[in-house]
Amino acid sequence: HIGTRVDIITDASPWGLGGVLVVEGHISAYFACALDEHDVARFKHALGESSGQQTWEALAMLVALRAWKEHWFDKCFCLTTESDSVSALTLLSKLKASGSGPNMVARELALDLGDSAFKPSQFIHTPGVANVLSDRLSRICQPDSAYSVPETLRDVPRTSVPIRISSFYRATAKQ
Repeated sequence: HIGTRVDIITDASPWGLGGVLVVEGHISAYFACALDEHDVARFKHALGESSGQQTWEALAMLVALRAWKEHWFDKCFCLTTESDSVSALTLLSKLKASGSGPNMVARELALDLGDSAFKPSQFIHTPGVANVLSDRLSRICQPDSAYSVPETLRDVPRTSVPIRISSFYRATAKQ
């Protein structure tokens, strides 16, 4: 028996991060948060520009895994991670990446997964057009956005995620 099936589906835009938690086939929670000055200062990518997209996609996965840690950290589970970003999925499966920002996130994920009882077992690429919920959540904070929480999530608990100040990062806590 492989335990509970936990699916974490994430996406990022140049303005924000979004994710959906699915436990045993049921949407259990979601998050949507803006990228802010702390993210810009740490990763050196301007808000609204696509140059940071690989970093933001990786960061969305880190934020989601930490936000929903109680669902996977110390349990026997089948953790599936889904994203429309092949680079974020590869980063999570290999715990290394090229590029300064993704590499910083990879180190954080390596620490988190190194402490956990099990590692993610499936990494699924979802084409961008099919990653509707997480994509919409990542765009809520976009300036002049017409995006809002999708109707599907109206009765689902919203997970509050921390601001990513220095203390959020374990591998680079002294930087």
